[in-house]
Amino acid sequence: MLKAKTLCLLLPTITMFVSLYSCTSSSQIPQEEVEETPSVEKTPYIDAETDPGTGNIIGQVVWNNQGVASNEVLLCGELTTFARSFECRGEEFRAKTNTQGEFSFVNVPVGEYGIATRIFESDSWLTRIETVGTIKIGPPQTFSVKESSSLQLKPINLTKPIQVQSPSPRSTVVQKQPMFAWEELDSASYYSLSVASTDSLEDTYEISYNFTIAANMQKSQHIPEQELLECIYKWNVDGWNEQGERIATSGVQTFEIANCQNKIE
Repeated sequence: MLKAKTLCLLLPTITMFVSLYSCTSSSQIPQEEVEETPSVEKTPYIDAETDPGTGNIIGQVVWNNQGVASNEVLLCGELTTFARSFECRGEEFRAKTNTQGEFSFVNVPVGEYGIATRIFESDSWLTRIETVGTIKIGPPQTFSVKESSSLQLKPINLTKPIQVQSPSPRSTVVQKQPMFAWEELDSASYYSLSVASTDSLEDTYEISYNFTIAANMQKSQHIPEQELLECIYKWNVDGWNEQGERIATSGVQTFEIANCQNKIE
């Protein structure tokens, strides 16, 4: 079980976010980390002319409130997630977005489906919805395709990567109040920094926003007010636009404190 301690609590207004998985193919896809997929709860169905026994799916991929063109979307008859991967089983459909970021799947057989979205031109994919404030590991979001209907999905929000500068991934730092620094993004209005203790440098699972130690920062660096007394920490930084929507993330990074107080021999 992972160990996590709150350093300080300064929470901004947070929107939903999701887990990211990276891959080179649609089968057994390994995970990295980044942002949001569509919520289909209460999504309206629109009457449409389709082939017998089929329906349509309509959606849009966006970044920072703008449509993302030529972005790949994967529709799976069965979408299964594992600790570090997801797998597309059953019937599989692929689509690419138009210049406005819109996509559609036409004459899809009636049934339950999952959806994954490529992160721009990378090998990373978005799947399933997470909840506000804590991370829940569970099955991917699914939705129903109904006969002679078009299902309108909510926008799928992508995030861009933030390059970290220090502490570098899996590094050892001497300072107990290390400087956290990252590459500045022109499109980000402010940043939030989350830090939590953990048991392993291999732990790159998401961090709950309950462990945000600095929010609404205009600068691309931060030194914590409290000393870090545990041995191993994970951290990530997120970039937000003026509307309070997350548009960029570093993904979870880990580092070690040299000569830490609570080191287990």
